Amino acid sequence: MKLAIPWTRLVLELFVIVAGILLALVADDWAQERAEARVAAALKQSLLVELATNARILETRLPYHQRLADSLAALPRPGRKGRLPALQEMGFDDGLALFPPLSRNAWDAARATDVINRLGIDLLFVLSTTYANQDEVGLESGRVRAAVEPYRLARLEGVHPSYARASLHDALESLVMREGALCESYRILGAHLTGRPRDEEQPAQSGGVPAVRCGSAYVEIR
Repeated sequence: MKLAIPWTRLVLELFVIVAGILLALVADDWAQERAEARVAAALKQSLLVELATNARILETRLPYHQRLADSLAALPRPGRKGRLPALQEMGFDDGLALFPPLSRNAWDAARATDVINRLGIDLLFVLSTTYANQDEVGLESGRVRAAVEPYRLARLEGVHPSYARASLHDALESLVMREGALCESYRILGAHLTGRPRDEEQPAQSGGVPAVRCGSAYVEIR
């Protein structure tokens, strides 16, 4: 006896199974998309907080270093055994203020995950450039610290004071240049994130030192 095969029922069951699998895949992709979007938003927030904090530090340290460099440049050229003034005598506490280091923890954490690619190529380029400039500032800060001790030694012992002063001044000028480039990176980043023109006129501070607005006015925490 020949048995009839219920093709219609089998096709319907197969359709239900396939549809269930496809729906499960779609739901899984949707959930993963939502999770990655939340992680990307958290990464962006962490980066903005870190950059805004770094920028506020830079707003203080850049004019400070510029004033110290200008004070060194204004000193009369010492003779071979001339006396150099203590850095404190020029109005600087302990020579160089101990500023907190510029952090890159959020950037390193973001780079450790593929979700960072969701931030977009343009923003990633600006962020990468900004943190590269921060690294350059760190290197120049080390050069300044290395030049401070010879200056102090030359002041106490009177050995090659002109060379010691010039070395510290050149290191400070190079640091100020790097810090200025980093400020510009912050302004570009702020303009990129907020749409605010980055060539706004900046007010001058007292003493002829240009105002440095590379933090709160440009990098907004959202």
